[in-house]
Amino acid sequence: MAQRKLNFSDVLIVPQKSTVHSRAEVDLNVEFSFKFATQKMKCTPIMSANMDTVTNVETANILAEANWISVFPKHFNEGWLDGELPKVLAKNDNFSLSCGTSDQDTEQMIKVAKRIESTFGSPVKMITVDIANGYLDRLTSVCANLRQRLPDTVICAGNIVTPEGMYELVHNGLVDVVKVGIGSGAACTTRLKTGVGYPQFSAVSECQ
Repeated sequence: MAQRKLNFSDVLIVPQKSTVHSRAEVDLNVEFSFKFATQKMKCTPIMSANMDTVTNVETANILAEANWISVFPKHFNEGWLDGELPKVLAKNDNFSLSCGTSDQDTEQMIKVAKRIESTFGSPVKMITVDIANGYLDRLTSVCANLRQRLPDTVICAGNIVTPEGMYELVHNGLVDVVKVGIGSGAACTTRLKTGVGYPQFSAVSECQ
């Protein structure tokens, strides 16, 4: 019999003994090292979605105050090629540029990353390569190419929901961070329109 797959709504956290006396004592900031990138990031490991209905400059400024990471939608790159760069881009622990897998997308993102570095004096630490179906060979090859061109940069890519997908991106795409989740978002219509998806808690648990 197949094991039941779970969403986060199916599980609860069991409380255990703790030496923490107050929530005020908790510090969620962590310094991260990565498998391939030489850059390190010190932040709270919470990332906003690279959707224009979720992440923009205004929300990025708010999230940066909590030391969270804002993943900017890829269409922001076009405006940042020549336009004014927002000051939040100087906080390189608190954002990621993003792109798709087309040559135009990746070249545009690299140009923006170089402009940010020359403007603020510090490199872009993280980029995100995002497509709906992270199982396409194209995603793996694009990530591997970006790793050659940007060896110090943290590369995040997805989306996948199985250990096989994660293995492909890490071992062949040379990706540092994998985006896990297809069809589980509250506003996502992928599951309804295509029948593609995987319960999110099980996806995260199985892709460790």
